[in-house]
Amino acid sequence: MNKIFFVVSLCVALTLIWSVGVVFLFARMIREVRWIRVLRRDAQPLDDDRYAATLARVKRRLEVSHFGEIGVSQRVSIPLTIGLWRSTVLIPDLLAKYAGSFDIPPTDSTEMMA
Repeated sequence: MNKIFFVVSLCVALTLIWSVGVVFLFARMIREVRWIRVLRRDAQPLDDDRYAATLARVKRRLEVSHFGEIGVSQRVSIPLTIGLWRSTVLIPDLLAKYAGSFDIPPTDSTEMMA
């Protein structure tokens, strides 16, 4: 009887500890989702006219026809992607100032002629 009581008590204790961990991680996930919403809301759209040539070279190099949204944010220090279904690429505002002047080297002979 004592052994059964010990096993049941241990299972209950482990379940409670696991439940506290689940609640903690769920609260952390909610906080991060809110932070992502703030980042997306505060981001300014990238001026496509100013960066059209650079974006076209990147699209050719990555062999994609369309990027998701691209935004500029003062809240990020490195480029990052947020979102699962509606992806947004955020770049720091300092990087956006110089993005039009980046020289992306060609990767093949057809791109060198363009």
